[in-house]
Amino acid sequence: MQSQQQRQQAAPGGGAYPPTGASFGSRFGNQDGGFAAQRQAGAAAGAASQPNVYPIKGLNPYQSKWTIRARVSEKSGIKTWRNARGEGTLFSVNLIDESGEIRGTAFRDQVDRLYPQFEVGKVYLISKGAIKMAKSQFSNVQNEYEIAFDYSTDVVPCQDTEAVPTARYSFISLDKLGQLEKNTIVDVLVVAQDVRELTSIVSRTTNNEIQKRDVQVVDESMYQVRLTLWGDDARSFEAYDRPVVAFKGVKVGDFGGRTLSLPG
Repeated sequence: MQSQQQRQQAAPGGGAYPPTGASFGSRFGNQDGGFAAQRQAGAAAGAASQPNVYPIKGLNPYQSKWTIRARVSEKSGIKTWRNARGEGTLFSVNLIDESGEIRGTAFRDQVDRLYPQFEVGKVYLISKGAIKMAKSQFSNVQNEYEIAFDYSTDVVPCQDTEAVPTARYSFISLDKLGQLEKNTIVDVLVVAQDVRELTSIVSRTTNNEIQKRDVQVVDESMYQVRLTLWGDDARSFEAYDRPVVAFKGVKVGDFGGRTLSLPG
């Protein structure tokens, strides 16, 4: 959890992220400023200006030498994976700069080396690694590419942080969800009307128990949908008196009509 001082650090475009009163981490937070103020907070700044630093939106698989200056907006725990080729560990970070956002993932030996180097909210100069097509089923950022960290990846803390936003939002109205394809990643600014109890299901693929929480949400369009939180997000989410909440990186579904899900 971030300190109160860190949570109130001003973001480009006005407002603070998360705003005063937020307690839900970097993926969702109370938006005490209301709809209009928080739409301004989601505005992005211009392209990166530091020499020899690429903007995130400029990264592509044809580049072998690059450096980005980015803030860690989210960091996963260390997870274990298993498939026909073996098993191992991984973790991922979501990175943002003035131009966009991208997900980076480390596997196996690189987990022990890189996991301690990343801290949520801090800015780093990151270089080297493979730029690959993103696996949409595992990603909650709006980028067709992702970074696979490897043995050559360098992560250096950066002191020049003022121009790097603390959060990026691109809000979409709930009444537009019907125009989007299933699994599209979106950001929404909504009122949490009804927060359901924490429940559990058993995953059909891993046979593990997963906790979930359904939240009925509505926005300015008066369109209502069910939004499902999973894992740690489901356990930590609390909302009283129908707060306005910004959800980052939710996935559009079509189970029984349009739904939203925040991947765990």
